[in-house]
Amino acid sequence: MEYSKQHLKKISFGLTQNIGAETTEVLTISNDGQASYSLTKNGYSAPDVKYQLSKQEVTRLTGLVKETGFMQIPQTSFSVKSDLNEYEKYGLQVTLDGKSVNVSWPDQNSTDEFIPPLISQVQTSLDGVIAEIIK
Repeated sequence: MEYSKQHLKKISFGLTQNIGAETTEVLTISNDGQASYSLTKNGYSAPDVKYQLSKQEVTRLTGLVKETGFMQIPQTSFSVKSDLNEYEKYGLQVTLDGKSVNVSWPDQNSTDEFIPPLISQVQTSLDGVIAEIIK
């Protein structure tokens, strides 16, 4: 499982504009609960933080992905409102039993599209794991 979270900001170069990541966080969790968290802020990478999730937490996350229909979500990306100068963007790649699903989405306030509650629930759980690692 690989979860990424980016804080994106529009940068203006006179006539052209570009979207750049101010902050990028990546959480990788293997089947045995080994987790790795990396943070890149303003182009500088902090040392990766290793963490071991409890068996209970691994079972909970696996169940959240396996038994809720998450693996059946079509590979989708959601469009972002064009007038935004900054927003959060998330991505999740899950590989389970040889099948891989890749979903990316912005925060709900940055899109006119409906983000399924299941995606938000997985996001909240993974944000909780990150909070536990960096505390």
